[in-house]
Amino acid sequence: MKPPRRQSDNPPLAPRACAETTHRPKLAAPANGIFDRAPITPLAEIHQHLDTFLSASPVVFYTVQAQPPFRHTYISRNVERLLGHSAERLLAEADAWFSRIHPDDQPGVYSALPQLYGSERVECEYRFRTAAGAYRWIRDERCLIRDEQGRAIDVVGCWIDISTRKEAEELQRASEELFRSIFAQSPLAIELYDADGFLVDLNPACERLFGVADRPLRGRLNLFSDAHLPRDARERVLAGETVAYEAHVDLEYAGATALRHLACVLSPWRMPGASASGFLRQVQDVTTQRCTAAENQRLALVVQQTASLVVITDPQRRITWVNAAFERLTGYTLAEVAGRHPGELLQGPETNANTVAAIREGLVANRPVRAELVNYSKTGERYWVDMNIQPIFDGEGRVSQYIAVETDISAKKLLEQDLIRAREAAVAANRAKSAFLASMSHEIRTPLNAILGFSQLLQRGSLSQQQLDHLGIITRSGEHLLSVLNGIIELSRIEAGRLTLNPERCSLPDLVDDVTRLLRLKAAEKRLDFSVEGARTLPRAVLADAAKLRQLLINLLGNAIKFTTRGRVSLRLSAAMNGPGLSRLDIEVLDTGPGIAPEEMTLLFRHFSQTKLGRSSGSGSGLGLAISREFARLMGGDITAESRPGEGSVFRAHVMLEVCADSAPTVEPGHCRILHLEPGQPGCRVMVVDGHADGLLLLERMLGPLGFDVRTAADGDLAAAIAAGWQPAVVLLDFRLVQTAPNLVPSLRGSNPAAPTKILALGSSGLAEDRDAALASGADRFLAKPILEHELLEAVGELAGVRYVRSDAAATEANSETRTESDIPNLSLLPPELLERLRAATLRADLGLITEILDEADRTDPVAAPRLRALADRFDYESILSLLANPQRT
Repeated sequence: MKPPRRQSDNPPLAPRACAETTHRPKLAAPANGIFDRAPITPLAEIHQHLDTFLSASPVVFYTVQAQPPFRHTYISRNVERLLGHSAERLLAEADAWFSRIHPDDQPGVYSALPQLYGSERVECEYRFRTAAGAYRWIRDERCLIRDEQGRAIDVVGCWIDISTRKEAEELQRASEELFRSIFAQSPLAIELYDADGFLVDLNPACERLFGVADRPLRGRLNLFSDAHLPRDARERVLAGETVAYEAHVDLEYAGATALRHLACVLSPWRMPGASASGFLRQVQDVTTQRCTAAENQRLALVVQQTASLVVITDPQRRITWVNAAFERLTGYTLAEVAGRHPGELLQGPETNANTVAAIREGLVANRPVRAELVNYSKTGERYWVDMNIQPIFDGEGRVSQYIAVETDISAKKLLEQDLIRAREAAVAANRAKSAFLASMSHEIRTPLNAILGFSQLLQRGSLSQQQLDHLGIITRSGEHLLSVLNGIIELSRIEAGRLTLNPERCSLPDLVDDVTRLLRLKAAEKRLDFSVEGARTLPRAVLADAAKLRQLLINLLGNAIKFTTRGRVSLRLSAAMNGPGLSRLDIEVLDTGPGIAPEEMTLLFRHFSQTKLGRSSGSGSGLGLAISREFARLMGGDITAESRPGEGSVFRAHVMLEVCADSAPTVEPGHCRILHLEPGQPGCRVMVVDGHADGLLLLERMLGPLGFDVRTAADGDLAAAIAAGWQPAVVLLDFRLVQTAPNLVPSLRGSNPAAPTKILALGSSGLAEDRDAALASGADRFLAKPILEHELLEAVGELAGVRYVRSDAAATEANSETRTESDIPNLSLLPPELLERLRAATLRADLGLITEILDEADRTDPVAAPRLRALADRFDYESILSLLANPQRT
């Protein structure tokens, strides 16, 4: 049993507390750790060998007084190798040991030393300052030595260098902290399972995703009870494979339970130096967010798989990484391009220097750069890229790298070049088409002008009824050819997007009356009731494109009559002021036809599209309604349709018209024929300038007999000479002469600015461009050939300011009464063989053969044949075919 300790056996807590004492007890070994140089005795020799042995050890041994002043009495010489301090120096300094302990570690050491007198053994770890000023980690182990009476007489200890271990522990601690930080802060749900598949831990993201805490589930939830897990997942993971799969789970989301799509990745969870000790599962909700991988490896995988080229460079724009797409397109590997600038590798002869300079300027300014550039592959193949370069900044705002994402747009560039070439070809083709239309129009209109003009002149004379009928056929045939020609030109304008309005003063009631008079007969031929409401309430005088408005009405009413086999067709009209000087004209066409199926309503207004009923009719091109809608929209309105199969259809259109301040009704030339100039007016001089002799003769014959003083000129020079001396009131000028002599119009104006000569330009192409060019050259009016007599006379009269004597309007409207069903011809008296030949000729639109057959029919049925001839003269082949389909009508 150890004797009780004396009070003196309990030293202060640290040597520093007794630093002032001068008592040093004698010890077997000298204070400097070097044995005295006395003659070597066996004991001294043992001491010397022991000192040599201890100094060769990697561990520093020492002894310390167990009583105040607690000075070190021995330190092995290897302390200098460990700490850089010699043993002599440390023994010489009173506070050499404690003063070199790191200040943060001194409290721990100070509190540990008194434990030595209770347990007789103590260990502590601290940092000790070396001679170089650095700190090394020391493990200090001390043992108390007592004498036979139990008194503390000495302390023996050793210092062990544990710096390497501490560094490893610090790295391990930092690694664990990093793992725990990633584990806790990862947006991915992470679950850790042991080797048997039981839950060990799960991170907060997992708790949030599944709405559960980990503690109740630890050791209870088994990974392999998950029905979504592939059957061979365990074996594959134990073999070191990562298993990815998807699961569809009902989860609480946004306050409700919903099916969520989860992307799961199961991988082995390895401890250092061991095989798979468990399983790690990562779960991500991919229903509402994209996969935002937190691991660099997964991000790299995504970049590697993208079809875009990705290039990463350092701040000096030297390549540090490229993806697989870059390697495939350029032919360069990462090893070949690393450390080099992209430009020196990829740019070539066709690379735009200005674009390269702009890219460099943006990068120097640390701005994002977007550009399209020509690059070259390793084999010299040229390609285009659309590059987007983004500077990446570090925490201090400095550029740490540049990331360039490039898309191969070579195919797009080739397509653009093809489109450019195609557009150039289209423009050239359009120019050629326009030139063809102009040439065709001119070549047709020029002789047609003479045909129609002289036909109109012949009608002035005393002719027999048969001669008048023949002239009527010639006139109507010419007018039909003119309408076909105008239709071709109108269609080309729509295709080119150059459809324009040509407003003129007209009477709405008269325009409606003209259209309905024509179509009422067709309705009567099909025994349909035909009614018009509101025509007489319309404004009398408006500015409108009468031709387009007339065509719109004809198309709507014509379709209604065409597809209605029984019942009625109604036209309802109304007009209301819609702003200062503007009137909205509402048009409604109702029929009791078969109607249109809902799925076919979208076809109504498409170019060249027809409904099933329209296709079965065997007529029409599918353009009528489409063109009519274009006309309506051009006039500030639109067309809509409603229909029910078996009940009929309703087409509604509206257009905006300008109401003339003078609301007096306009005079329709077709109703009041011009006879001659009104007596008592000054003479009116008119000069005709045309390069064609037929044109000169025609206009001279049209104007001269009415009382105009007419002179002609075949070219511009002669016309200018005549105008200078004769001073005509109006010049009728062939516009083709203006195109070759731009200054011709001013030379014809005359020298009297108070009464300048008026210029009426006559064009033979019918194109709107000619009209615009003529007016731009200085002409006052423009008329397209062939010239209609009443149009020409009205224009000359307006320009010259003259008045006409006209025929009685009532006399010219003797035939304006609408036909009734009694007017429908009965074909039952005609031979069936003749009717079949007539049907075949009508289907071929052979007017000559139709006329021969009807001449033959005159001998059999002198009542029906003239009525059929009247329909043929108007080219109304549809009505003829309709009558032939049911010849037994009575």
